[in-house]
Amino acid sequence: MNINFKFLLTDCLPETFLGFSILAMLMMPFFLKKDISKKMYYSFTFIILSLIFFVWKSVAGTTYLFNGFFITDAVTNYFKIFSLISILFIGLSYRDNLVHSDMPYEIFVIFLLQVMGVFQTISANDFITLFLGLELMNISLYVTLALKKNGDESRESVSKYFILSAISSCFILFGISWIYGLTGSTNFTTLERIFEIVNYDRVFLTLVAFCFIVVGISFKLLLAPLHFWAPQVYKKLSYFQITLLGVVPKIVFYSVFLKICACFMHSVLKDWSFLMILLSVISMLLGGFTALVQTNLRKFIAYSSVGQLGFVLIGFASIHESGYTDSLMYFSNYILSFLGFITLLGLFDRYKLSIVNLSDLKKIRSIDFKWSVFLSLFILNMAGLPPLPGFIFKLHLINGLILQNQYIQAFVALLYSLISAAYYLKFISIIYFGDNKTNSTSMGTSKVESHQTVLVQESSILYIAILGIMISFILRPDFFISRFEKVISNLIFY
Repeated sequence: MNINFKFLLTDCLPETFLGFSILAMLMMPFFLKKDISKKMYYSFTFIILSLIFFVWKSVAGTTYLFNGFFITDAVTNYFKIFSLISILFIGLSYRDNLVHSDMPYEIFVIFLLQVMGVFQTISANDFITLFLGLELMNISLYVTLALKKNGDESRESVSKYFILSAISSCFILFGISWIYGLTGSTNFTTLERIFEIVNYDRVFLTLVAFCFIVVGISFKLLLAPLHFWAPQVYKKLSYFQITLLGVVPKIVFYSVFLKICACFMHSVLKDWSFLMILLSVISMLLGGFTALVQTNLRKFIAYSSVGQLGFVLIGFASIHESGYTDSLMYFSNYILSFLGFITLLGLFDRYKLSIVNLSDLKKIRSIDFKWSVFLSLFILNMAGLPPLPGFIFKLHLINGLILQNQYIQAFVALLYSLISAAYYLKFISIIYFGDNKTNSTSMGTSKVESHQTVLVQESSILYIAILGIMISFILRPDFFISRFEKVISNLIFY
């Protein structure tokens, strides 16, 4: 058997490095005698940083690998780096949970297996490799959520998510099998050529097959009416688990959704934008109005995510390159804000500042003032208030709908923007004007252990980095918009 080492060290360098890193991490406990979790944590951080560098420096242009089963281009590199940065941020923000708390050291190997699933899913150019990557990522996620030693309260939620997620995977697999039966292929490039045939006569059955796939992806993306599982599951999860469930999987499933729509909906499925409009409008209205009346913070997070992702999806309704670009811009900005917002809540939770209901947000004033400023900026950015980048990207999305003469969708998007601004501003009013009867405490007091104090300082640097990206969006929006347009133009008609 001949092994092409040049191929492994050029086109597949990130995946090759990741595979050997997983093997090395599996062997580390046999050679380490003490501080295993801490040493594996630093190794994990180094591996993620190395992967970011390798993906960033990967070969430019479009490259097909393994007989067309995988593809690497500007799109896959963007989503890989976005996912890696999110995982790195989660690891640094929750270092106390991962190293000093109740997580076994095997979680770092599971994290790397999840990264492998993320890479395979994002680079998939075939429905078979796409499904295998999704399942590798999902199984790793299930294990990660259930690894907490003292997680009796969350086991019911994890079990619900596991069962319902398995059902949604069945929908995806059923749709894939139907497409194979209709066309004889599961390769994206081949399917695109088949669907562009003028006399293709199986349009309706193809639409039904893609409908099953969209149902499965909508479940994972929290699109109404398939969001029903999220409020009850989120309610009993810790903020660490919600972060794991609500950041990287959304990035991956959004990339899958974007790839499917951009590759196929301009051809045989071009008249199928009605489903995108329906999913988007229902998600915005149901998520927005339901979040407006919530008192439980975790349920609020679930419903607000439904509305936000519905707003993201409205860019797909136009089936136009500018719509995909606007959607990608808004989605990227939302994930950054959501990541900062949810990890801040997790930071408060680790310092016994129990925040269960919205009214508990007033406790944030009892700690260092900078944390309330960070949280407020993330909230206002998700609300889309000027001059924050959320406003700029929201404006682009709504303006794109108007230019495409989609006035009803634009009206619903404006209505949702008003509703979301109302409940996000309610956050601000509770934080700064709520009646706070708790005693003033500080995260920097002598009662805090030394490693926790260092963690707080590192967290400050991380949140400042996110705010720096947001400020750069404000100062140079054209620079970033041009980069997003380049990514989308590389995706469509490849």
